[in-house]
Amino acid sequence: MMDPIKIAFVIESLENRGAQNLMVDWAILLQQKGFDIHIASFRYEQSSLIQKIQKSGLPLKFFHKNGRVDVGFFRRLTSYLREEEFDIVHTHVFTANLWGQLAALRNKIPVRILHEHGYFSTSSKFRRGVIRWLTQRSTKLFVVSNHLKEEFVNKVRIPADKIEVVRNGVDWSSFDQTVYLDVLKNGKTIVGVVGALEERKDPFNFIQAAEKILQERNDVEFWWVGDGPLFPQVQEYLAEKGLCRSIKLWGSQPLVRPFLDQMDVFVLPSKTEGVPLSLLEAMGAGLPPVVTRVGENESIISDGESGLLVPAENANALSDAIKRLLNFPQMRKRFGKQARHFVRNHFTLANSVNHLVELYTQLVEGQNDA
Repeated sequence: MMDPIKIAFVIESLENRGAQNLMVDWAILLQQKGFDIHIASFRYEQSSLIQKIQKSGLPLKFFHKNGRVDVGFFRRLTSYLREEEFDIVHTHVFTANLWGQLAALRNKIPVRILHEHGYFSTSSKFRRGVIRWLTQRSTKLFVVSNHLKEEFVNKVRIPADKIEVVRNGVDWSSFDQTVYLDVLKNGKTIVGVVGALEERKDPFNFIQAAEKILQERNDVEFWWVGDGPLFPQVQEYLAEKGLCRSIKLWGSQPLVRPFLDQMDVFVLPSKTEGVPLSLLEAMGAGLPPVVTRVGENESIISDGESGLLVPAENANALSDAIKRLLNFPQMRKRFGKQARHFVRNHFTLANSVNHLVELYTQLVEGQNDA
């Protein structure tokens, strides 16, 4: 009987965000399928994800990286990968891809996989050069969509046969479990966002669109569920403008489904995206979405059928689209129904995990045959 394939999932942080949530869900299901999964993170922070990992019994290791370059951290990471004798090192997102792949390469780990969940690594010449150099020395680059694969082929000049598309997915049975939350909407129509308060999510695009609508009507409330580096700045702006009662910041939440259940319209105002998990979950909850025309959003949303697409960084267009849904409840209902049907048929966690199982098995067997 063969030993189980031993895999290290390496990521910079375990904040409660899309890529991190997906990685942990994959790890738990892969463990249930007989893989020996370990998780390594470069820093510790209070997070519901850490509790989820600990509850699942997955081995978890923190390396406490300090600053952009930390020699001691890299030595500890390299020693860990060497001592554990992993079959696969699977790193996620740019910083972990950089340091995790360097450590795996130094230890000659048999299978080395980088995973890009969005467009961050294509956004500068330096990052493109790093990812190209690392991919040349790795086994595979995983990406979340065909559109992103094309970006890495054309913009980063990585051969297409080196890239594998692994689609994001949601565990809909777990997502649908009933979780009670006090009614927060106070009879108003709720327009909400779930996402990190950071530059690429463009919270001020959403706020400016909300301000335009609030000048015309007082029966709407705007929510942002999520934390991030821009939280203090956004909070200060809302306080200065006297908008805290109409535009509410709920901070980081261990479960977003109860908030989605109280929303009437979902908005994603981002400047850049990959395949946003928050959008999939909102659509799966039956919400009509208004999203910017970036990343993979155009392949997820059928404009005018399951939601509305608008240009990025355009508060007027975003405001007009939101008002269109606010003014036509039947349109909201029709879009929400179409959105729910589409994502629940095309984005399942089980399918993405099964794909990973096939890929891991093929890559390890390929190394054994070499």
